[in-house]
Amino acid sequence: MKEFKLNLDFIRKNLNLPDFVKDISKPIYNKKAGGGDMFLSAIKHSFKGDKSLLENIYDEYDENEKNKNFKLKINKSQFDGSLLSKLSNNFKLEHFFDFGSESHYLVKSKLNNNYLYIFCLRQLFYKENKSIYEKHDTWDNYVKDIFKKKLNKTQFFEYIIKQDKKNGLFMSTEYAYTSTKGIDYYELFEKGKLK
Repeated sequence: MKEFKLNLDFIRKNLNLPDFVKDISKPIYNKKAGGGDMFLSAIKHSFKGDKSLLENIYDEYDENEKNKNFKLKINKSQFDGSLLSKLSNNFKLEHFFDFGSESHYLVKSKLNNNYLYIFCLRQLFYKENKSIYEKHDTWDNYVKDIFKKKLNKTQFFEYIIKQDKKNGLFMSTEYAYTSTKGIDYYELFEKGKLK
């Protein structure tokens, strides 16, 4: 087996960016498959390195205890919207909403000159007796929609609310639209103070 060190430099070096953007932008990716992990998608579908390493990369990422801090870093970057810009300077984070166990963010893709609305879910974040690795484990991280024009922060929030209403998720929990730091985005929105 060829030796490699699993880190962001290795991933960036072996990432076929056009294939990656094409892959994460497919509607079938998020509508029929129910989401998934964009980072693993990048490895699986957009890896331009030695293909014989793919199985070992999955094992290293998912199973190897020595890489758990790397996976934690990736999961946190998926949640806070910074992963794509860490993978390539062709991405720029425009807006980010932390709703506790889920996040929503808008990323500019310079490659396609559009804006990716990305959703992330860390299902176990508020569960008791879970390790930091389990709390930050990303269950879903995928492109929900693509916009040709940039939305401002208020327009983006309105779009999220509209989609939640359409899907029966509006105010589905007591702390819906409230960040882990206690920022109530919905209250700010209602008062016209969401900037």
